Amino acid sequence: AFGPTAFVVPAARAWRPALRVCWRGRGFAAMSEYGSPSNVIRFLAGSQVGGADAGEAVRRQAEWERQIETLDQKEIELHQTQLKLIREQTATFIRDLHTLKSEMTSLQTNQTNIEQALGMAHGKINESSAKITDRVKFLEQAIGDSAAQHQANSRQVKALMDSHDKHARTVEELKQAHMYHAPLPERVDYLEKLLGDSADQHAKELRILKDSHDKHAKGMEELRQHANHHATVGERLDYVERLLGDSADKHARDLKALKDAHDKHIKSLEDLRMATAHHASMPERMQYLEQMIGDSADKHWREIQALRAAHGKLSASHDQHAKGMDALRAAHEHHATVGERITFLEGVIGESADKHAREVEALKKAHDKHLKGLTSQGEAHATLQQRMDYVEQMMGDSADKHARELQELKKSHDKHVNEMSGVKASATHHASLPERMAYLETMFGDSAEQHQRMLQELKEGVSNVTIAHTQHCKEMQNLKGAAASHASIGQRMDYVEQLLGDSADHHAKELQAMKEAHSK
Repeated sequence: AFGPTAFVVPAARAWRPALRVCWRGRGFAAMSEYGSPSNVIRFLAGSQVGGADAGEAVRRQAEWERQIETLDQKEIELHQTQLKLIREQTATFIRDLHTLKSEMTSLQTNQTNIEQALGMAHGKINESSAKITDRVKFLEQAIGDSAAQHQANSRQVKALMDSHDKHARTVEELKQAHMYHAPLPERVDYLEKLLGDSADQHAKELRILKDSHDKHAKGMEELRQHANHHATVGERLDYVERLLGDSADKHARDLKALKDAHDKHIKSLEDLRMATAHHASMPERMQYLEQMIGDSADKHWREIQALRAAHGKLSASHDQHAKGMDALRAAHEHHATVGERITFLEGVIGESADKHAREVEALKKAHDKHLKGLTSQGEAHATLQQRMDYVEQMMGDSADKHARELQELKKSHDKHVNEMSGVKASATHHASLPERMAYLETMFGDSAEQHQRMLQELKEGVSNVTIAHTQHCKEMQNLKGAAASHASIGQRMDYVEQLLGDSADHHAKELQAMKEAHSK
C-alpha cells in the first residue's frame, strides 16, 4: 500500500528557474532576461524618460503578481493532493486490518470445530469403554451362574480332584515364578521415572520378557501333555454322571446356552468393529490438525512480514519527502525580505508609500485567506495516532491481541496433542478386544474340572482388567494435572516474541518513530 513514490512531489511544485518567489507570496523579486538586479534598476531608471517604458514596467509588475498568485494556488493544490494520498493510504491500511481480522476469526472458528471434534471423540471413547464394561459384567454374571451350578458337582468329585494335586503344585510353581515379575503399575511408574532409557535397553527388556513368556508357555504345554495321561473325557463324564446323577443331555443344553450367549457376544463385537472402521484413525486426525494449524501460522507470518516491508517503504518515502522540504526551506532563505523588496520597488518606480501599503495590505489579506482555508482543512483531519486508535477501537483488535490469540491457539493445540499421546500410551497397556474374546473362547473346555479352572482364571483376568481400568483413570487425572502445570501465558508470549524477533516494546518504539516522522 505504501510504495516508494507515495510522497513524491507532483510536477506542479516546480517553477521556472528564471523566476524566484519568496515563501507564501509575501513579496517577490524577479530576474528575467536582464540577468541581474542591476540591469533591472538600469532598465527601470531609463523607463522614467519615456511614458511607454513606464507602462511596460507596470505591466511586468502586474504579470509578476499574477504569477505569485498562481504559485500560491499550486501550493494549495499540492497540499490537497498530499492529503488525498494520505487518506487513500489510510483506507488501504484499514482494509488490510479488516482482512487480518477476518482471517483471525476463521482461525478461531477452526479451533472451535477442532475442540468440538475432539470432545465428540472423547465421548465416543468413553461410550465404547462403558459398553465393554457392561459386556464384561454380563460375562461375569453368566460365568458366575455356571460356577454356582458346578460348585455342588465339585464337592462330589473331590476325590477326583485330589488326583490332580501334582498338577496343582506345578501351577503353584508357575504362579511363584510369575510373582518375580513386577506388575504393570510398577512397570509404568518405573518407565515414567526413567524416561532417559535408550531404545536398546527397552528392546533388551522386551526380549527378556518374551523369553520368560516362551518359558511359561513351554511349561503350560508340558502340563497339558502330562494331563493327557489321565482318564479320558468320556470316562470322566461317565463317572461324574454316575456320581451326580446328571445326564449328558442336560450338560449339553447348558453348554449350548452358554455357546449361544458367546455367539451373541461375538456378533456384538463384530458390530462394534464395523462401526469403528468408519472413523478416521488417530494419526490421520492429528496429521490433519497439524497441517491445518501449521498452514495458518505460516500464512500469518507471511502477512506480518509483508506489513513490515510496507512500513519500511513508507518510512523511506517519508524521509525522502522530509529531505525535499528541508531543501525547499533552505532555498527560500536566500530570498530578500519583504521590506527590502518594497524599498527597492518604491525607489525605482516612484510610487507613494500609501498606495503601495494598500496594495501590500490587500495582498496580505488574500494570502491570509488562503492560509486560513488551508489551516481549516488541516484541522478537519485527525492525526495519524487518533486515526489508528479509532481504527483499533472500531475493529476491537490490535497487534497484541492477535499475538495473544495466536499463543492461546498454540497452547490449546499442544494440550490436545499431549492428551491424545497419553491416551495412546495408556491404550497400549490393555489387551485388544479380539485377544480378550480369544482368551474367553479358550476358557470353555470339555471336562468339568478344566471348565472350573478356566472360570477361576477368567475371574482373575476380569479383576486385572478392572484394576488396569482404574489405573488408566488415575493416569488420565495425572495427565490433566500435568497439562495444568504448563508455562504461563506471559512466558509463552515472551517465547513467541523472541521467536518472531519482535516484542511489545519494540513495536511501541516503531509506532513512536512513525508518529514523530509524520509530525515533522
